[in-house]
Amino acid sequence: MDKHQKLIAQIRQEMGRKTTKELLEIWVENNRHVWSKEAFEAIQQELFDRRVDIPAQEQLKENSRGIESWTVEAMKREIKRWGAVLVLIGAAQFLLKGNMYLQWGVVLVILGAVHFVVSHHSIYLIDGMLCLAVAIIDISSGKPVGWFQGAILFLWALAAVTKFAWYNSSKERQIEVLTKLGRLPKEPKPKDISQIPGRISPNKVKKMIAQLKRNREWIDWMVRKDAADALGELGPMAQEAIPALEVALEDERKDVREAAAKALEKIGEKD
Repeated sequence: MDKHQKLIAQIRQEMGRKTTKELLEIWVENNRHVWSKEAFEAIQQELFDRRVDIPAQEQLKENSRGIESWTVEAMKREIKRWGAVLVLIGAAQFLLKGNMYLQWGVVLVILGAVHFVVSHHSIYLIDGMLCLAVAIIDISSGKPVGWFQGAILFLWALAAVTKFAWYNSSKERQIEVLTKLGRLPKEPKPKDISQIPGRISPNKVKKMIAQLKRNREWIDWMVRKDAADALGELGPMAQEAIPALEVALEDERKDVREAAAKALEKIGEKD
């Protein structure tokens, strides 16, 4: 028996303790973020031995989850670059004489600086409206420099609104567009299953607990919900996460509270 077969056998010992209903739920959900490829092989063998009709699996969740994480991180980096450009545009306003232009320049510089603190896509909508207002003011100055800066700001405003619409669209739409453009990120590497057969490692559990406690940015509620969902999939093996999940029951977001409640139920279930 080679190493791969031994690993499958170890996982089957764990899976053998689960009810057929539980195995079918894991199989159909097809969550590759939590369960390894070997785990699904073991589940398939176990269901076959129990003479159960094996249903079709849902579309892989690993890729969509990976894309969601990738787009959020890309957005955060992009917002910071966007802010740096706004600071430069605001500084350029000082080339136009007049208190009104100087005041708008200061506003743009401050807005650009805010981009290094705020990482939510709604900042693009604010950019668009403000840049459009400054563009109109610059063009109305009647100066060549004003026309030039106004034209740049007008285009920048259109780009900002487009960015807002993109990040405000559904993840399914983003995946569709990225697929057509050939810009999808590479598939995530297989999860570490060396310490817990078929499961993510204890270090990953601690990482998810840390993610469950994140509350520094507007977008972090999604991270907390995903962490609660993943911990719930671990069942009784995520006992150490119970205190953090109990705190999450009081989370400001309903989605996080519901995910934490479901996770606590799964962790408390008996095999």
